[in-house]
Amino acid sequence: MTDAANAVETARSERKATQQRNQQERFTLLSTELAADELRNLSVANDARRIETRRAEQEQTQRRRPSQQEPQLDLFE
Repeated sequence: MTDAANAVETARSERKATQQRNQQERFTLLSTELAADELRNLSVANDARRIETRRAEQEQTQRRRPSQQEPQLDLFE
């Protein structure tokens, strides 16, 4: 009976170790996926900020141009 009890205990210990290892692997995979998603989102967010910055710069440039340009002649006058 002692051998059977030892065998059961060994099987339970191995099963628990396997479950813990599997859980750790799942957490690792999930964290890797989340990090990758965050990096992708970060890239998109950075690109969006760059686009907004460029648009703002273009708007400022366009606002300055009319005041800096000489008045154009109207050919139909």
